[in-house]
Amino acid sequence: MQTQVETEKDTTKDPGKLKARLDELKRMRDEIRVKIHLAGMDARDSFHEIEPELDKAEHELTRMGKGAVRAVDKAERELTNLAEDAAEAVARSLDSLAASLHRIRDRLPK
Repeated sequence: MQTQVETEKDTTKDPGKLKARLDELKRMRDEIRVKIHLAGMDARDSFHEIEPELDKAEHELTRMGKGAVRAVDKAERELTNLAEDAAEAVARSLDSLAASLHRIRDRLPK
């Protein structure tokens, strides 16, 4: 197995190897860009799931007046569950992104 220094020497002597390493870094960069984009889409989708519940709760509050406390409690529970699900989805996306960043860092010359 080659050391990091040996690998760097091989890369500087062989333009093909340098290009291959640069291509790998570009591929990893693009992968991270996609993961960030997907995390944003997950967050947006989660909000779109929650938004109708907010509208429904607002409508019920307006309609029910004094009896709205039960509706608010129910809507709050539902929204809390949806928000927790959204947070978990975004956390999974961020974990995946962090793993990709660590892989890139590990491949960079030291």
